[in-house]
Amino acid sequence: MVLPSNRDSGWLKILSGDKTVKLSFLATKILLSRLQREYKKNPSSLPKLITELKGFLEKNGKIANVQKDIDQMFN
Repeated sequence: MVLPSNRDSGWLKILSGDKTVKLSFLATKILLSRLQREYKKNPSSLPKLITELKGFLEKNGKIANVQKDIDQMFN
């Protein structure tokens, strides 16, 4: 699965909490929770947070539950 570019507005919706997603993979849940807290403290860190989340999803994208999480986030 190809993830959206870092400039896609979907990343902001997910990291800001504007879009609620029901995640399957525990590690994704933990990471996203931490990244959302960081975003709320410092919105200017968005590019770094997107890079971290995208890297995690790319690295673990072959795991079925991560694929489900990606579908939840971007579909």
